[in-house]
Amino acid sequence: MARKRAIGRTRRRLVSPDSAAFGDFLTGQNSSESTTSADTTLAGGVALATIGAALMTVGANVHAGERSSLWLNASWDIGCVLVFAGTAVVIEMLCRGARLRSFLPRRSQSASRLGQSITGERLGALLPKRPEEAQPSRSPVLLKIVDEDWKIVDGRLWVAALAVTFINTTDKPITLTRFTFESRDRSAWLRDHVDDEINRKAAAELGRMIELRAPDLFTQELLLRPLAPVTKWVIDAALPLPEGGRPACLLRFEDTLGDTYEVHLDRRPMKRFNA
Repeated sequence: MARKRAIGRTRRRLVSPDSAAFGDFLTGQNSSESTTSADTTLAGGVALATIGAALMTVGANVHAGERSSLWLNASWDIGCVLVFAGTAVVIEMLCRGARLRSFLPRRSQSASRLGQSITGERLGALLPKRPEEAQPSRSPVLLKIVDEDWKIVDGRLWVAALAVTFINTTDKPITLTRFTFESRDRSAWLRDHVDDEINRKAAAELGRMIELRAPDLFTQELLLRPLAPVTKWVIDAALPLPEGGRPACLLRFEDTLGDTYEVHLDRRPMKRFNA
């Protein structure tokens, strides 16, 4: 009984993907051998036809000026026979090659599909399915910072005025309700960095910037009509980098549905220039 089971397992192995691949290999080998033989025969037929054409040319030249029939010339007759034979060989090999090309690929593809189906059934249960990745959707509101005005207060606090252009790419109006301005560089060492004096000076700078841009400030309930660009200024403050310079910031706007639209500002370290 154990021997019969072993024989059964051996037979099952013979129809495994390996045997299908081996069948593909044999098909390829036979195909290459047949192709080589066909090429040789085809070249022989072309050679016969070429020699026959040369003999026919010689016979025609020799017969020129004679009154007897051209078919009585031996060179012409032999040339005709060779041309006929060579042409027949070429036509036969071309037809045979067409039949082989139409047969061999179907056989190879069927063997490949057999191997793929068996392999897929065995590996499908072992390989985990890849979760579908959510594709990021395009923002219906495009944001672009078109102008900036940064002021540092005693080297401890940045006051920034940013001009932002909004474009509503949808066919319906969108209303923005508020914005937030966040520093992406968190610095624990700045716990006591800003005192009352800095706050007072920063408030004065904020007031000056707001007064200069009052007509174009961002306000609540900003209506964005379809495809109509709108530019507004937002003013806020941010802590500087420990080594000096502007931090990386995130400017976020929110609409009446709670959807948010963001624009990132890159970090700009302080630069030192030698006079």
